[in-house]
Amino acid sequence: MEHWIELFRAGTHTDSSGKTQTWTEQDLDTIVAKYDPSNHEAPAVIGHPKDNAPAYAWVEGLKREGGLLLGKFKQVLPEFAEGVKSGLWKKRSIALYPDMTLRHVGFLGAQPPAIKGLKDIAFASDEECITIEFGESTEGGEDKDEKIKALQAQLEASKQNEAALETKFAEASTAAFNEEEARKKLEAQLTDIRNETRGKEREAFIDSLISQGRIVPAQRQMAIDMVSIADTVGIYTFAEGDAPATKMVEHFLSSLPKVITFGEMSDAAGDDDLSDPKAIAAKAVEFKESEAAAGRTISISQAVSHITKGANHG
Repeated sequence: MEHWIELFRAGTHTDSSGKTQTWTEQDLDTIVAKYDPSNHEAPAVIGHPKDNAPAYAWVEGLKREGGLLLGKFKQVLPEFAEGVKSGLWKKRSIALYPDMTLRHVGFLGAQPPAIKGLKDIAFASDEECITIEFGESTEGGEDKDEKIKALQAQLEASKQNEAALETKFAEASTAAFNEEEARKKLEAQLTDIRNETRGKEREAFIDSLISQGRIVPAQRQMAIDMVSIADTVGIYTFAEGDAPATKMVEHFLSSLPKVITFGEMSDAAGDDDLSDPKAIAAKAVEFKESEAAAGRTISISQAVSHITKGANHG
């Protein structure tokens, strides 16, 4: 307790006689000015100031800081100092003589420490005095009501922040959901386009085999289905080892012997190698797209027929 301790503060308080009075900073200055340890050294006691109690320390001096009355103690018993430090006596009460001289400082809140050999201090019962209880001050000198109001304001601000964050989270979640939905739609559209393109490639490939006479028109849809199924299989383990199923099926169909002879290829095919079904399919797709650009719609079969048609030399 070598530091200054808050003993009292300016404000409206009710004393032990039930009288409510407003104490100003000037009143605190009067208490400080009146205190003379050489004339009367005020003790620190435990319990209600009206009771006789041992002195656990002595008030060395008083001073005012703002609206607070501070006291410094000397000859403090270690047990008492430890109790004050640990918070056993959170409330203090000052007793004043009628002339505003400090009589003693009472510490309230717990039983006094067991210290043998302390003599009681007897206060004259016929002397009038004013006893005023004072609790620990809050930060900034605010009273309890003000602190509660501040805490309530902080709580309200926290609730508002929480609500704002929840709104932002909901908005972000909605945006993320919409973005995911848009991505899924684009993926579905891309898949449809790829499937459509691949379907045209299969038809062109099979139609080229028909044009070569390797399969008959009646086998067209079955052959297209075989290649389509191979596309879904992916890599397959054949006798020769792992290989793309589509590649192996197309190779098998392309190697079939001719069952129909349509005659020689016409010059419309140019110098391209039209013995390769994939080359024919590619040329057929290209021709179909060029016709579409010109505003004419033809089927894959017609495109293949155009690419592979030959002159019948009888």
